[in-house]
Amino acid sequence: MLAFTAALFKEDVFIFDLTVDRKNLIVKKIRVKEKEQLKGTLLIIQDVTELRTKEKELMMKSVVIQEIHHRVKNNLQTVASLLRLQMRKGFPEESKVYFEDTLNRIYSISSVYELILSNSNADDEDVNIIDLTKKVASTLVLNE
Repeated sequence: MLAFTAALFKEDVFIFDLTVDRKNLIVKKIRVKEKEQLKGTLLIIQDVTELRTKEKELMMKSVVIQEIHHRVKNNLQTVASLLRLQMRKGFPEESKVYFEDTLNRIYSISSVYELILSNSNADDEDVNIIDLTKKVASTLVLNE
């Protein structure tokens, strides 16, 4: 029986990925030494095919979600543009408040989507409420 009392140095451990017949493997080759003398080699093979498949699926879902957010934001901008066009053409003065209210709501939702999109590299999906408030406040339609 071999004792593992000797420390393993970086040059004694070799790790690499290997793909064989659509299987993803991680191979770890460890040289076992005792008193600076090579006593053998330990080979550890780990099948990570399922893990890699799940990682790819997760990445694809993340890309799809980002694309959906982007499209929703664009659609909101289109609706806001149509409302602004309608406001320029003229409408009864008593309707102005309702148009501005609707525009403000659309701008607020659009701001949330914009912050979500800009936060795509972060590990969490938290949105900074201060940034959001500043963004919403800066896009509000003035009622004057």
